[in-house]
Amino acid sequence: MRGISMANLFQQNTTTTLHVNGFNFSVDLWSTAANWTNGVPGNGAAVVQDITAAGNPSGVDDIANL
Repeated sequence: MRGISMANLFQQNTTTTLHVNGFNFSVDLWSTAANWTNGVPGNGAAVVQDITAAGNPSGVDDIANL
């Protein structure tokens, strides 16, 4: 019997401030384990980003080669 893989859900729990050209942006980095239900995803992982209209789609994919 093959195991069933659960998708990793992006939750936007931990915000990081990025400084770009003198401006500050609050974003949720993909490399932060606290922002995922099953830890930081690896190569070939199934992930889900459920961004509602009322939410702030501030997730940033900062993982190389993902």
